[in-house]
Amino acid sequence: MSELARNSVYMSGFESQLKRHWLGKKFDTPGLPGGDIEKTNVPDIRVSYRDETLSMEKELVSRYASLLDDEEEDNKTTN
Repeated sequence: MSELARNSVYMSGFESQLKRHWLGKKFDTPGLPGGDIEKTNVPDIRVSYRDETLSMEKELVSRYASLLDDEEEDNKTTN
């Protein structure tokens, strides 16, 4: 529940000053350095897990996008 509340505030349209009050001073820093368990009640292990998962997903998207680009290039040269 705490993670949902944290993400809701993070993605909201609130100004940075209000987000900083609710999420911590480094709320806009990705990963563990941006987590503040005292403010959000989201454990460091959970913040680390989410950051690692996001990094892996971005890497997969990038990898598959480059494969698609390569395939499109191959199709252009053979046609």
